[in-house]
Amino acid sequence: QDRFFYLTVEQNTQPLALMALRTPAGQLGSYLQGENTGTGSIASLTNWYSCLYDLLLSPALTDPESAVLMLVKRAREELGTAAIIEFNYLDQRSATTDMLYRALKSAGQVTLRYLHTINRYEDLRNTDFDGYMKARSAKVRKEYARRERRLAEKFQLEQVIYSDDSQLDKVLADYQQIYTASWKDPERYARFIPELFRRGLAKRQLRVGMLYLDDQPVATEVYILFNGQATSYKGAYDPAYQKYSPSSVLRVYTIKHLMGVDNVSEIDFGYGDEPYKKSWLTQRHDLTGILAFNPRSVRGLGLLLNYTGRRIVRKLVHIKYSYYRSS
Repeated sequence: QDRFFYLTVEQNTQPLALMALRTPAGQLGSYLQGENTGTGSIASLTNWYSCLYDLLLSPALTDPESAVLMLVKRAREELGTAAIIEFNYLDQRSATTDMLYRALKSAGQVTLRYLHTINRYEDLRNTDFDGYMKARSAKVRKEYARRERRLAEKFQLEQVIYSDDSQLDKVLADYQQIYTASWKDPERYARFIPELFRRGLAKRQLRVGMLYLDDQPVATEVYILFNGQATSYKGAYDPAYQKYSPSSVLRVYTIKHLMGVDNVSEIDFGYGDEPYKKSWLTQRHDLTGILAFNPRSVRGLGLLLNYTGRRIVRKLVHIKYSYYRSS
C-alpha cells in the first residue's frame, strides 16, 4: 500500500540530484514504527533491510547545498498539510546529512536529529590481509585457527566464494537450505533474496560465501560491493553445527577474498553493534535519523510532543538509574 516517488534536480535534462522517498512514514525499522503518521507523511525509501541511505548527488553539481534545499522544498510541497518527513540510516559522517538537516529547518519544519543505530567498519586502505589479522587480538586469532583446524580434522571442509551468476540456482538453493535450517525467521517477502541474488550476482556486485562440510552447505555470508566498500548483508548457519562455529571460519575466509581478490578499501557489518562485531571491526560511526515535524499539522504537533516526551522520560530514567547505581 506504500507509494514510492523520486524527486530530481535537472539542468538541460541532465539529472544532477535525486531523492528517493516513500509514503507513509513509520515503516518497519524506523523510529516511528507503529505510529499513526497519517496520510501523506513522507519517509526516506528505507526499511528494516536498509544499511545506509543517502541522496544521490552528481559530481558535476557545483552547488549541492542549493540542490538539496530544492529537493526538500519540493518534498515539503508534496507533504502539504500532512504530519511529518522522516529520514533514517543516514551516515553521520556524510556532508549530505548536515545539508539535509539544514534544508529541512529552512523549509519551516521543526527538525530534530537522533541516533538511529550503530555501524561497525574497518578501513583497509593501508593494510593487507596478514596485517588485518595481526591487528586482531591474540585470543581471536587463536580461536579462529583452532576452529578451522577442528573442522578440517572432523569433516571434508570446502569454502567457496560465488561472485557471478554462473551457478545461480545452486547458490540460491544452498543459501535457502542453510537459512531454512537456521534460527532466523522466514523472510517477510519470499522474492527478495532470489531477486537480490539474481541481480547482484549478474552485476558482480554480490559475494556469497559458502562453507561446506562433507558436501553439505552449513554456513553462508553475503556481502554487497559498492564503490570499493563491502557490506555484510546476510548470514546464517545450520544450528546442528553450532559447536564448530562455522560462521567464524567462513567470515575470515570471506574477508581474505574481499581484501585479496576484490581489493576493497572498507568493510562493514551493516547496522547494529552486536558484541562479536567488535572482534573483527575496530571502528564505528553513528547512523542518524532526522524527524521534520509539520507545525501546521495537528498530527504533526502530536507526534512532536510524543517524541519530546519520550526523550524526557528516557533522560529521567537514566538520571535516576545513575543516581541509584552511584548510591
